[in-house]
Amino acid sequence: MPRYLNINGRTVEEYSPDGYSKVRIVDVGYEYNYVVEPVILNHEETAQLDEVMDRLSYEVEPRGLLRAEVLEKYLRDWGLSDRVVYTVLSQVIGYSWLEPLMRDEYLEDIQCFKSDLPLRVTHRSYGLVNTNIVPSGEEVDRMVRLLAYRGGSSVSVFRAREDSVILPTGDRCALTFRSEISPTSSFTIRKFPRRPWTPTKMIRTGMVTPEAMALLWLCIDAKLPIMVFGAMGTGKTSFINALAMLIRPDASITLVQDAPEMRIFHENVLSLYERKSTTAGETGRVTLEDLLAHALRRSVDYVSVNEVRSRREVYSFAQAVALGHGGLTSIHTDSVEGVFARLKGYGVEEPLAENIKVVVGTGLFLAEREGKRVRLRRVKGIYFVRRLEDYRPVYDVLYEYDPSKDTLVEKNNSIVDYLADRLYITPSDLHREWKKRTTFLELSFKAGVFEGDELFPLLKEFRHDPQGTIEKLKAMTMKAKPVPEEKYLVIASMEEVKYCPHCGYQLPARARSCPKCGFVLIPRIPKGEVEKLLLELEERRGGKVEREEEGEGEEEGKWVEV
Repeated sequence: MPRYLNINGRTVEEYSPDGYSKVRIVDVGYEYNYVVEPVILNHEETAQLDEVMDRLSYEVEPRGLLRAEVLEKYLRDWGLSDRVVYTVLSQVIGYSWLEPLMRDEYLEDIQCFKSDLPLRVTHRSYGLVNTNIVPSGEEVDRMVRLLAYRGGSSVSVFRAREDSVILPTGDRCALTFRSEISPTSSFTIRKFPRRPWTPTKMIRTGMVTPEAMALLWLCIDAKLPIMVFGAMGTGKTSFINALAMLIRPDASITLVQDAPEMRIFHENVLSLYERKSTTAGETGRVTLEDLLAHALRRSVDYVSVNEVRSRREVYSFAQAVALGHGGLTSIHTDSVEGVFARLKGYGVEEPLAENIKVVVGTGLFLAEREGKRVRLRRVKGIYFVRRLEDYRPVYDVLYEYDPSKDTLVEKNNSIVDYLADRLYITPSDLHREWKKRTTFLELSFKAGVFEGDELFPLLKEFRHDPQGTIEKLKAMTMKAKPVPEEKYLVIASMEEVKYCPHCGYQLPARARSCPKCGFVLIPRIPKGEVEKLLLELEERRGGKVEREEEGEGEEEGKWVEV
């Protein structure tokens, strides 16, 4: 077992990811820490564990050891306690001491870059934080071998790197084993949601409003290609997953992914995954661009790619949507102009690039609620691209995020006429359909219909009988518990968050000094000294310097911040 540090501070949140171990988010004053309290067996339970591990190899068939439900039945029949059963399962078919982190649905990444240092995790609400788990070199070696084995691969000093191991949970990990390429073994696990994101989940988190989601729903029906852009970790793929659920139920869809992170409930779905080479050469490699080219030969209505990253991927996607397929994908950039600048850089001709009509920007924001600092994922804007002029997009802002209200605000509905032409209906009919779909999403949200296996049947019913489904949802909302409204005080966009130049720590908003190392960011000096400094500055610049003085603190007026 690794070492578990004792971290003291104010507990901001506490929960159990698996029903046995405990997780606490602890505020130590200048940062949050992810503190795990593992299951500790007493002397009697430890003796039972040793006995059970010996019995398993003799009394349980190998197939039973690989199936959780079969193995658990054996253990229950032997009369073992819940804690011992949990420990056996975690060691035999789970991830040993990493089990609580693997089961925590709030975690998005688990990072171990070096042994004898605390693991780091990316929490959905609190961002990148240190844990209290400090594994030794031997523990990291064993964990790397275990992760490779769980993913059907292996590592050794002769095969010291695995870039993309897909675990049985659907998560993806990158591994290095101690050798000449790394001083110690290391691993990074990219965790994907166990339950897929849905439109109502997105509405519940505040990432998008029902009205904006209903408009995008109409765009999907019209087969307008949608490209979601944003920085890493802003929820691009999750948002695409939610949008894909709005594709009409009888449509045929191809999902092209480098890892199985997108999950939808349609029947006619062709899922294609990138396959990395298992040798030093390229033999057996199947890339995303190969899969996209294959998808174009299939008779499908929609093509969805979790993210386009290379020239061939972008070009293949642009060709797919130009041929009339509906399309959903994401790209890593920070603006609408950046989207088309990247398309130009990838060699996509302007007539092909003009097929991208709807782009959605996502972003991360720092906020506070009830004394807790949290990260918010929000749709920053929805844009309708009218045309390109030498790759410069001429576009309308349909929706824009207002941080002061923490919501999307409608700015323009210029896309209505264009959508009406694509759907062969009048603009007034489209407005009525937009309102009807907005009502459906609002009622589904209020009725607490968040999981895909509940929402998708309702979407099918809505397609067949819109008004009847709405009446059904109204009745459901009468019985459902009210969904609590979560309002946050948005402090700043994460793009505006500064870092200490001395230690690199992420600074709180409006910080005057680093709370971790004490480095002074905004010095305060006496007013008398300021006059001397300004005179010297005026002499060097050869002109008058504008002066603005602000006093603060107990001796207000005697000190100036510079």
